[in-house]
Amino acid sequence: MSINLKELLLLLNSNDLSVRYYIKNNKNDSVSLRAKAECTPYRVGYDASAFIFKLTHLKTKEDFIEVSRSVSNVVERFPINGKYNKDYIRFSALDFVNLTESQKKSFINDITMHSFSFASFDCCSRFPQCQQNGCTHPDKLYAHSACTVYNRIFEDNNKTICSGYHKLKQI
Repeated sequence: MSINLKELLLLLNSNDLSVRYYIKNNKNDSVSLRAKAECTPYRVGYDASAFIFKLTHLKTKEDFIEVSRSVSNVVERFPINGKYNKDYIRFSALDFVNLTESQKKSFINDITMHSFSFASFDCCSRFPQCQQNGCTHPDKLYAHSACTVYNRIFEDNNKTICSGYHKLKQI
């Protein structure tokens, strides 16, 4: 069973990250899933795309997916049997196919969140709401990646809040 890229794009492009996913054909027998950040009030003039994963079809073996080694913390949270190289993680495309629809979306969204970076910013006027309910910033991709510039993301209960004195944190 292989990955239906059209279905995957339909699933992914219904996201709240303000990115558009697309497929890029590579020179060899592979395609890359990429994400392009759309312009928002917080990303005016920002025109960038990010590599999400590469899907390679081998005529003699099963298809496999490669992701950047920098997202190993994302891969480890899913039932994926990855082979680690110094630059990338390779795993069977079947591991991805066997994820639930929700897991697939979460997997790609998490990689996307780690693939963009923006200038950091201090806590905003939403700080009181963030303390109680987690980050209420309307641009989740911007808010998340702005924090990771200084490695100030901490995970606990999957809740993002401001630290009160510095950047947004995932705690």
